Amino acid sequence: MAEVEAKNLSKTYYAKDTKIEAVSNVSFSASKGEVLALLGPNGAGKTTTFNMFANLTLPDRGELKVLGLSPSSKDYYKKISFVSSGTQFLWTLSGTQILRFYTMLYGLPKDTPLPFLKDLDFETKVDRKWHQMSSGERMRLRLIKGLITKPEVLFLDEPTVGLDPDIADRVRSYLMTLKERGLCIVLTSHLMLDVETLADNMCFINEGKIIYSGKLGKEYFEPTLEVTFDKKKDFPPYCNVISDNVVRINPSYLSELIGLGDIKEINTLKNDLESLFINLVRSKEKDNE
Repeated sequence: MAEVEAKNLSKTYYAKDTKIEAVSNVSFSASKGEVLALLGPNGAGKTTTFNMFANLTLPDRGELKVLGLSPSSKDYYKKISFVSSGTQFLWTLSGTQILRFYTMLYGLPKDTPLPFLKDLDFETKVDRKWHQMSSGERMRLRLIKGLITKPEVLFLDEPTVGLDPDIADRVRSYLMTLKERGLCIVLTSHLMLDVETLADNMCFINEGKIIYSGKLGKEYFEPTLEVTFDKKKDFPPYCNVISDNVVRINPSYLSELIGLGDIKEINTLKNDLESLFINLVRSKEKDNE
């Protein structure tokens, strides 16, 4: 059984005479020790999907479960946690006071240890007041608060937003450690390094629909060769034809392509998730024209 399951989730909003299909027949799953990345442009439906799992909004159709439980179960929240980059706390409270408050709210002993303070380099910052903290310190406090209950499933929204590269790397490393210990993570991020580092699988959402999903294997990061010829050619079917004399190919086909002769230039193009993200958005825009 998967830790997180979504089956044909749909949610429609109405504003005056306008119908907005925020999420349409979205299905995915994530298992123990796995990170699933939900990707897509702003307004794609990621937040609505998270809100349905957080029981902040109800789906019009479809079903969702976490650890086999639906949001209506009284035990639904016991082993799951939500961490959002938009969460705010009372500005006059210190990090220590905020963590103590949530420890008591969750019914945990007052002296519950917080080993993540050291892991996230936050021991010397935890006594600062919320309004004195940098955006990176605030994000780390949100994450620490979300881990107090030792959840089995963690929903993460933009976990490294506002962090400098060193702290962002610490956060990613710590999340990798939690993943290796069996934590199931559902992640959204506009920073592709987060996804490339952490994710096992991805679902790309645009206009409420999943338009791409799959495992994140090495094939996503293999380079592509762009080959320019002196003159127009009839290209083999394995070529991605850019123009009359320019094609893009997998490097394994280069020796075959050289046989066509008249090659003017060969360039290596980086193939990464950012490129995939851009191509998926732009191809969707073309389909709508």
